[in-house]
Amino acid sequence: MDELSAEIKELSSIGCKYGTDKVPNGFMPHYVRMFSCIREKAKSIVEIGVLDGASIKTWRDYFPNAFIYGIDCYDKKYLDGNRLKTFVADQSERNQLAAVIEEMGNVDIIIDDGGHSMKQQQVSLGFLFPFVKHGGLYVIEDLHTSVIQPEFFNDTSTDNTTERLLRDLANGIRPKSDFMTDEEIDCVLKETKKCSVEITRIASEEEVDQYGPFAVTIGFLEKTEY
Repeated sequence: MDELSAEIKELSSIGCKYGTDKVPNGFMPHYVRMFSCIREKAKSIVEIGVLDGASIKTWRDYFPNAFIYGIDCYDKKYLDGNRLKTFVADQSERNQLAAVIEEMGNVDIIIDDGGHSMKQQQVSLGFLFPFVKHGGLYVIEDLHTSVIQPEFFNDTSTDNTTERLLRDLANGIRPKSDFMTDEEIDCVLKETKKCSVEITRIASEEEVDQYGPFAVTIGFLEKTEY
């Protein structure tokens, strides 16, 4: 077994231990490929969307030298301690995100596994991206919400979905957004070294019956080096 495969197995094992859905969604090989090179030096990781704490516990065990922050619209302070700290904030409200980031400061990685709506994803990206350290990463999980259940995830019926925004970035095109300011779009465009949208698994038969055919996708934005 090569080093990368061993690390994927390790992270998947940690994820299974805590029960995070990142494992069955096929995210772990993609995460290891992106995170392995900064695993030891990363000092601060943020995940939007805490739920029962499975993911932030997974990251605590994977990143040995990092403090893990969780942002959720519900109080999850019972999870605080042992390199974990949670904050209550609505990810679609810039003033609430500002209060949180003021305490955290700049961070190495932000992972958006929050509400998955177009507004939530794009407001968070626009506001928080400047606080990712150069050489760090911003991740948006479940980009397939750009194409399923529009009545729930895209209630404004915008054509400027988050997946389209990231695909434009990947192609060097200035993206459009109904929820980000021009200044935020310019910052993301200027300071993104590389952007990718990656398929992690194909929808199951049950999911296809419910939502139609789709692929589960994840987006990575690598921030420019200093």
